[in-house]
Amino acid sequence: MKKLIYLFSSALLVASCSSNGGKHNTSNDTVQSKPLDSGKTKSVTNGDFDINKVPVTTKDLGVFPYFSAPKNTVYINGGGKRKAFDQTYVPINGILTPVEGPSFSAYIQKADGQEWQQFYVEKSYEDMIKSMGGVKIAEEVVSKKEVDRVGDDKLKSGDDGSFDYWSNIPIKTYVIRRSDSDFVYIQLQTTNTSGAIQIAEKGSFQQTISLIKADEIKHQLDKAGKAVLYINFDTDKSTLKPEGQTAVEEIDKVLNADKKLKIAINGHTDDTGTEERNLTLSKERAAAVRSELIKKGIAAERLISNGFGSNKPMVANTTEENKAKNRRVELIKL
Repeated sequence: MKKLIYLFSSALLVASCSSNGGKHNTSNDTVQSKPLDSGKTKSVTNGDFDINKVPVTTKDLGVFPYFSAPKNTVYINGGGKRKAFDQTYVPINGILTPVEGPSFSAYIQKADGQEWQQFYVEKSYEDMIKSMGGVKIAEEVVSKKEVDRVGDDKLKSGDDGSFDYWSNIPIKTYVIRRSDSDFVYIQLQTTNTSGAIQIAEKGSFQQTISLIKADEIKHQLDKAGKAVLYINFDTDKSTLKPEGQTAVEEIDKVLNADKKLKIAINGHTDDTGTEERNLTLSKERAAAVRSELIKKGIAAERLISNGFGSNKPMVANTTEENKAKNRRVELIKL
């Protein structure tokens, strides 16, 4: 939360559903890029964005999430949704690019007794961005093919502040650069009735789960017949990261200390993505742990592996913290 910020203002979903009778227009199958404005907000050539060409600003943005709703408008549903760490997609040169860090998202609508003014809302954000040293990098409709590539679940379809990628309403993308590694991306999408905003600060991931050592694994197995581990894999893959390899080494110590011990290695995921993909991924990850233990000399007959996808959550998948708890490997004493 200290460095990069991504402000996404997408006034789409609520507005689009109102204007389209709740239906999404999926007829647009190509990225329709519009020329960038040559007005007050600086712009970088569309389709050829280079972050190194964005000037660095020394302006103080204040406290996250940095931007309030413009006068006579409000962020609905309790002021939006804030997450300490999340993945947000930014369309850059027609490609939805993931950005990780703290995020905020909300729909924007007129305040009670006020009139919605689309031009006023757009200009309010644009002038604020310009005053902070920001530049406009694109104004385009993201292709249906690109949306399908990433998937509705990752694009948070239906969440507060989610974008309407199914209409022909362009997304305006801005960026504020505060240092060589500190950027604020701003996405704005509006209709003549409402809008939505997402703010995400790109930052380093802070791991809050500590590695369980061999003695603790043994203690859990002896006491409960089960040990819960959080083993790091590459995103959406079954490849073990260095910390994951370290966790496997701790399991190996336990198995070497008790030659009669046999265990089942069960993989679990959160509910992000499809059920089919989660089931496959959990099985592959459990199998990867088993394979590494066999490579270290543990007899194959002492190990079985299986995966359950998101079917057996420890806690409800309602927050990013809870989802992290559900992404786990369980060792079951046989």
